[in-house]
Amino acid sequence: MGKSKKNRVNVVYSTNPNFDFDDHYDNELTIPFTDQKLYVSIDRKNRGGKSVTLVEGFIGNDG
Repeated sequence: MGKSKKNRVNVVYSTNPNFDFDDHYDNELTIPFTDQKLYVSIDRKNRGGKSVTLVEGFIGNDG
């Protein structure tokens, strides 16, 4: 099968027939987990009374 189109970020359409979608993310900035400063909060706004936990400030892969 062909390449997955889900990984094509920030390109809607290209008229260049030789254009190649760059699927490599070698230049992603990652910081060791112990050096990151994370902010954790509980939010209930606009969620129908349900609580969610928000984690902000994470840099790196989420998978």
